[in-house]
Amino acid sequence: MSLIWINEGMNGYDVLSVPDCIADDLSKYIHDFYDWLYDKSNDHGHWENVDEEFGSFPGLCYDGATDFPKWLNETVLKDSDENAYLLPKIEFD
Repeated sequence: MSLIWINEGMNGYDVLSVPDCIADDLSKYIHDFYDWLYDKSNDHGHWENVDEEFGSFPGLCYDGATDFPKWLNETVLKDSDENAYLLPKIEFD
């Protein structure tokens, strides 16, 4: 297993534990995740209808720190004994 950092923008970084095969080709799996996520034909529950004064359109609402490992476990690792996990955040005051 390997540890990887996920940049959550203003929310800082999250650490995931993933199988070595995922960490070794991480950019491919992140790209595949975004391809899946942005495919409007996917009914993954992350599409929301946004109504603004200039119109209505579909928008994505997701948390990469939880949804990326979930996607890995349900697709790439579904037949594997290893899983991806979000590690608890350590806060320092």
